[in-house]
Amino acid sequence: MKRKGNIVILVLILSLTGFFALATGRNWFGLGMNQGGNEERDPKEEIKKLVAKYGKLDTSISLKADILLYDRENKDILKETTPFSYERMKNQAAGQLGYLFTYITDSLSVQVDTVNKMITVSKIIQDVNAGLQKGLTLDQYLSQTGEKELKAIVTESKGIRKLSMESVADPRIKRSTLYYSPVSYLIIKAEIEWWKDAMFMGENEEAKRTWLTVMEYKYQPLSGTSIHDKIKNIIRPENGIFQTTNAYKGYQLIINDSLK
Repeated sequence: MKRKGNIVILVLILSLTGFFALATGRNWFGLGMNQGGNEERDPKEEIKKLVAKYGKLDTSISLKADILLYDRENKDILKETTPFSYERMKNQAAGQLGYLFTYITDSLSVQVDTVNKMITVSKIIQDVNAGLQKGLTLDQYLSQTGEKELKAIVTESKGIRKLSMESVADPRIKRSTLYYSPVSYLIIKAEIEWWKDAMFMGENEEAKRTWLTVMEYKYQPLSGTSIHDKIKNIIRPENGIFQTTNAYKGYQLIINDSLK
Protein backbone atom coordinates (compact mmCIF):
# COMPACT_ATOMS: atom_id res chain seq x y z
CA MET A 1 0.00 0.00 0.00
CA LYS A 2 2.85 2.39 0.80
CA ARG A 3 4.46 1.98 -2.62
CA LYS A 4 1.28 2.54 -4.56
CA GLY A 5 0.31 5.37 -2.24
CA ASN A 6 3.54 7.15 -3.11
CA ILE A 7 2.69 6.83 -6.81
CA VAL A 8 -0.63 8.53 -6.20
CA ILE A 9 1.00 11.26 -4.11
CA LEU A 10 3.43 11.87 -6.97
CA VAL A 11 0.52 12.41 -9.35
CA LEU A 12 -1.03 14.90 -6.94
CA ILE A 13 2.22 16.82 -6.71
CA LEU A 14 2.62 16.78 -10.47
CA SER A 15 -0.77 18.41 -10.77
CA LEU A 16 0.86 21.48 -9.22
CA THR A 17 4.01 21.45 -11.32
CA GLY A 18 2.67 21.10 -14.84
CA PHE A 19 1.80 17.43 -15.38
CA PHE A 20 -1.28 18.23 -17.43
CA ALA A 21 0.56 20.67 -19.67
CA LEU A 22 1.24 17.86 -22.10
CA ALA A 23 -2.45 17.07 -22.42
CA THR A 24 -3.07 20.49 -23.92
CA GLY A 25 -0.83 19.62 -26.87
CA ARG A 26 -2.30 16.18 -27.57
CA ASN A 27 -5.73 14.98 -28.60
CA TRP A 28 -6.48 13.34 -25.28
CA PHE A 29 -9.88 14.68 -24.40
CA GLY A 30 -12.61 12.17 -25.01
CA LEU A 31 -15.43 14.32 -23.62
CA GLY A 32 -14.62 17.63 -25.28
CA MET A 33 -16.79 20.39 -23.82
CA ASN A 34 -18.24 20.03 -20.35
CA GLN A 35 -20.91 21.71 -18.34
CA GLY A 36 -20.73 24.17 -15.46
CA GLY A 37 -24.01 25.92 -14.70
CA ASN A 38 -25.41 27.18 -18.00
CA GLU A 39 -21.98 27.71 -19.52
CA GLU A 40 -19.92 25.06 -21.23
CA ARG A 41 -16.23 24.98 -20.38
CA ASP A 42 -13.45 23.33 -22.31
CA PRO A 43 -11.32 21.19 -19.92
CA LYS A 44 -8.31 21.79 -22.15
CA GLU A 45 -8.59 25.54 -21.59
CA GLU A 46 -9.04 25.04 -17.85
CA ILE A 47 -5.88 22.95 -17.69
CA LYS A 48 -3.97 25.61 -19.64
CA LYS A 49 -4.99 28.22 -17.07
CA LEU A 50 -3.98 25.99 -14.15
CA VAL A 51 -0.61 25.30 -15.75
CA ALA A 52 -0.10 29.03 -16.39
CA LYS A 53 -0.81 29.68 -12.72
CA TYR A 54 1.74 27.21 -11.37
CA GLY A 55 4.23 26.76 -14.19
CA LYS A 56 5.82 30.21 -14.43
CA LEU A 57 9.50 30.26 -13.49
CA ASP A 58 9.39 33.81 -12.16
CA THR A 59 6.83 32.96 -9.48
CA SER A 60 7.22 31.72 -5.93
CA ILE A 61 4.82 29.58 -3.94
CA SER A 62 4.62 28.00 -0.51
CA LEU A 63 2.01 25.51 0.62
CA LYS A 64 1.48 22.59 2.92
CA ALA A 65 -1.09 19.85 3.36
CA ASP A 66 -1.85 16.61 5.12
CA ILE A 67 -2.21 13.76 2.63
CA LEU A 68 -5.13 11.68 3.86
CA LEU A 69 -5.63 8.08 2.72
CA TYR A 70 -9.16 6.67 3.08
CA ASP A 71 -10.40 3.11 2.60
CA ARG A 72 -13.55 3.43 0.45
CA GLU A 73 -14.35 -0.25 0.87
CA ASN A 74 -14.52 0.05 4.67
CA LYS A 75 -16.74 3.07 5.34
CA ASP A 76 -14.05 5.58 4.38
CA ILE A 77 -11.87 4.75 7.37
CA LEU A 78 -8.81 7.00 7.56
CA LYS A 79 -5.77 4.73 7.13
CA GLU A 80 -2.82 7.11 6.85
CA THR A 81 -1.92 10.76 7.30
CA THR A 82 1.27 12.02 5.66
CA PRO A 83 2.53 15.61 6.01
CA PHE A 84 3.44 17.35 2.77
CA SER A 85 4.93 20.76 2.04
CA TYR A 86 6.26 22.47 -1.05
CA GLU A 87 8.10 25.77 -1.45
CA ARG A 88 9.43 27.18 -4.71
CA MET A 89 11.54 30.29 -5.08
CA LYS A 90 11.95 30.72 -8.82
CA ASN A 91 14.51 28.04 -9.82
CA GLN A 92 14.92 26.66 -6.29
CA ALA A 93 12.58 24.33 -4.44
CA ALA A 94 12.17 22.49 -1.16
CA GLY A 95 9.65 19.88 -0.17
CA GLN A 96 8.63 17.41 2.49
CA LEU A 97 6.83 14.12 1.97
CA GLY A 98 6.49 12.39 5.30
CA TYR A 99 9.97 11.65 6.61
CA LEU A 100 11.68 12.66 3.33
CA PHE A 101 12.93 16.21 2.80
CA THR A 102 14.23 17.38 -0.59
CA TYR A 103 16.10 20.56 -1.49
CA ILE A 104 16.88 21.60 -5.07
CA THR A 105 18.98 24.49 -6.36
CA ASP A 106 20.16 25.23 -9.87
CA SER A 107 23.16 22.94 -9.33
CA LEU A 108 22.50 20.63 -6.38
CA SER A 109 19.91 18.19 -5.06
CA VAL A 110 19.90 17.13 -1.41
CA GLN A 111 17.53 14.52 0.01
CA VAL A 112 17.29 13.85 3.74
CA ASP A 113 15.76 10.61 5.02
CA THR A 114 15.04 11.26 8.70
CA VAL A 115 13.96 7.67 9.42
CA ASN A 116 16.95 5.83 8.00
CA LYS A 117 19.26 8.78 8.77
CA MET A 118 20.65 9.12 5.27
CA ILE A 119 21.54 12.20 3.22
CA THR A 120 21.95 11.86 -0.55
CA VAL A 121 23.66 14.62 -2.53
CA SER A 122 23.49 14.77 -6.33
CA LYS A 123 24.49 17.19 -9.03
CA ILE A 124 21.67 18.71 -11.03
CA ILE A 125 22.09 18.11 -14.75
CA GLN A 126 21.15 21.32 -16.49
CA ASP A 127 19.01 19.67 -19.18
CA VAL A 128 17.06 17.84 -16.50
CA ASN A 129 16.80 20.95 -14.34
CA ALA A 130 15.44 22.93 -17.27
CA GLY A 131 12.80 20.28 -17.80
CA LEU A 132 11.81 20.34 -14.15
CA GLN A 133 11.52 24.11 -14.17
CA LYS A 134 9.22 24.00 -17.20
CA GLY A 135 6.96 21.50 -15.49
CA LEU A 136 7.01 17.71 -15.40
CA THR A 137 5.38 16.53 -18.60
CA LEU A 138 6.00 12.77 -18.34
CA ASP A 139 6.99 12.70 -22.01
CA GLN A 140 9.07 9.55 -21.58
CA TYR A 141 6.22 7.74 -19.88
CA LEU A 142 3.80 8.72 -22.60
CA SER A 143 6.16 7.71 -25.40
CA GLN A 144 6.13 4.21 -23.94
CA THR A 145 2.37 4.01 -23.49
CA GLY A 146 1.52 5.67 -26.79
CA GLU A 147 -1.40 8.01 -27.42
CA LYS A 148 -3.94 7.59 -24.63
CA GLU A 149 -7.28 9.18 -24.03
CA LEU A 150 -7.96 11.43 -21.08
CA LYS A 151 -11.62 11.99 -20.34
CA ALA A 152 -12.26 15.23 -18.49
CA ILE A 153 -15.29 17.13 -17.27
CA VAL A 154 -15.62 20.57 -15.66
CA THR A 155 -18.40 21.47 -13.21
CA GLU A 156 -18.95 24.31 -10.77
CA SER A 157 -20.86 24.61 -7.50
CA LYS A 158 -20.95 27.31 -4.80
CA GLY A 159 -18.02 29.21 -6.26
CA ILE A 160 -15.71 26.19 -6.53
CA ARG A 161 -14.79 24.73 -9.91
CA LYS A 162 -14.05 21.02 -10.24
CA LEU A 163 -12.00 19.32 -12.94
CA SER A 164 -12.49 15.53 -12.96
CA MET A 165 -10.30 13.30 -15.10
CA GLU A 166 -10.19 9.63 -16.02
CA SER A 167 -7.29 8.25 -18.02
CA VAL A 168 -6.72 4.84 -19.55
CA ALA A 169 -3.00 5.61 -19.50
CA ASP A 170 -2.81 4.32 -15.92
CA PRO A 171 -5.36 1.58 -15.07
CA ARG A 172 -4.51 1.92 -11.36
CA ILE A 173 -6.24 5.29 -11.20
CA LYS A 174 -10.04 5.31 -11.21
CA ARG A 175 -10.46 9.08 -11.10
CA SER A 176 -8.51 12.23 -10.23
CA THR A 177 -10.13 15.55 -9.35
CA LEU A 178 -8.90 19.09 -8.80
CA TYR A 179 -10.95 21.71 -6.92
CA TYR A 180 -9.93 25.31 -7.57
CA SER A 181 -11.00 28.93 -7.62
CA PRO A 182 -12.59 29.97 -10.93
CA VAL A 183 -11.24 33.49 -10.35
CA SER A 184 -7.63 33.00 -9.20
CA TYR A 185 -7.18 29.38 -10.38
CA LEU A 186 -5.55 28.51 -7.08
CA ILE A 187 -5.95 24.78 -6.41
CA ILE A 188 -7.84 24.23 -3.16
CA LYS A 189 -7.98 20.46 -3.01
CA ALA A 190 -6.87 17.42 -5.01
CA GLU A 191 -8.29 13.90 -4.86
CA ILE A 192 -7.29 10.63 -6.47
CA GLU A 193 -9.33 7.47 -6.23
CA TRP A 194 -7.35 4.36 -7.17
CA TRP A 195 -7.99 0.65 -7.32
CA LYS A 196 -6.79 -1.66 -4.57
CA ASP A 197 -6.32 -4.27 -7.27
CA ALA A 198 -4.85 -2.68 -10.40
CA MET A 199 -6.21 -5.53 -12.51
CA PHE A 200 -9.77 -4.85 -11.42
CA MET A 201 -12.02 -2.14 -12.77
CA GLY A 202 -15.79 -2.36 -12.51
CA GLU A 203 -18.99 -0.46 -11.90
CA ASN A 204 -20.82 -2.93 -9.64
CA GLU A 205 -20.59 -3.42 -5.88
CA GLU A 206 -16.92 -4.33 -6.16
CA ALA A 207 -16.23 -0.88 -7.58
CA LYS A 208 -15.97 0.30 -3.96
CA ARG A 209 -12.65 -1.54 -3.67
CA THR A 210 -10.64 1.65 -3.88
CA TRP A 211 -8.40 3.95 -1.86
CA LEU A 212 -9.06 7.68 -1.82
CA THR A 213 -6.14 10.09 -1.40
CA VAL A 214 -7.08 13.67 -0.46
CA MET A 215 -4.92 16.79 -0.19
CA GLU A 216 -6.32 20.14 0.97
CA TYR A 217 -3.78 22.86 0.21
CA LYS A 218 -2.98 25.60 2.70
CA TYR A 219 -1.08 28.50 1.18
CA GLN A 220 1.34 30.38 3.39
CA PRO A 221 4.05 33.07 3.20
CA LEU A 222 7.51 32.04 2.06
CA SER A 223 9.79 30.94 4.89
CA GLY A 224 12.23 33.78 4.24
CA THR A 225 15.19 31.38 4.23
CA SER A 226 16.77 30.63 0.86
CA ILE A 227 17.14 27.02 -0.26
CA HIS A 228 20.93 27.52 -0.32
CA ASP A 229 20.88 28.49 3.36
CA LYS A 230 18.68 25.52 4.22
CA ILE A 231 21.20 23.21 2.57
CA LYS A 232 24.04 24.88 4.50
CA ASN A 233 22.29 23.80 7.69
CA ILE A 234 22.53 20.17 6.51
CA ILE A 235 25.87 19.84 4.70
CA ARG A 236 28.92 22.03 4.21
CA PRO A 237 32.04 21.65 2.06
CA GLU A 238 35.27 21.19 3.97
CA ASN A 239 38.48 21.08 1.93
CA GLY A 240 36.39 20.40 -1.17
CA ILE A 241 34.48 17.51 0.47
CA PHE A 242 30.91 17.66 1.75
CA GLN A 243 30.43 16.96 5.45
CA THR A 244 27.29 16.88 7.57
CA THR A 245 26.69 19.68 10.05
CA ASN A 246 26.38 19.02 13.78
CA ALA A 247 22.60 19.01 13.44
CA TYR A 248 22.87 15.88 11.28
CA LYS A 249 25.73 14.18 13.05
CA GLY A 250 25.40 10.40 12.73
CA TYR A 251 23.63 10.54 9.35
CA GLN A 252 25.12 8.47 6.52
CA LEU A 253 26.23 10.82 3.75
CA ILE A 254 25.97 9.50 0.18
CA ILE A 255 27.68 11.55 -2.53
CA ASN A 256 26.67 10.53 -6.04
CA ASP A 257 29.41 9.93 -8.61
CA SER A 258 28.55 13.13 -10.48
CA LEU A 259 29.99 15.14 -7.58
CA LYS A 260 33.14 13.08 -6.99
